[in-house]
Amino acid sequence: MPHQFGYLPLEFPPIRKIFPPTRTSPASMTDPATVALLAAQDGDPAAFETFVRITRSDVTGYCRYLGDPDHVDDLVQDTYLRALRSLGTF
Repeated sequence: MPHQFGYLPLEFPPIRKIFPPTRTSPASMTDPATVALLAAQDGDPAAFETFVRITRSDVTGYCRYLGDPDHVDDLVQDTYLRALRSLGTF
């Protein structure tokens, strides 16, 4: 079954094993978006979908504010692609 957001890969590499976290704050661990991103770093593809679902309305609103209304969907997709590609530096 294809992913809801067609641009997500089927598997993530175990990035946290390559780039172990340098510090974790108990407060940040309770934020659902942070928890989802940390799980995505561990290789859980469903976790990145959860992150998108949690943050999509905020990201869409911000992209609508910044850009041309005709290109909001492209800006949102580009934002999540950049986030996905930089999981190892989070």
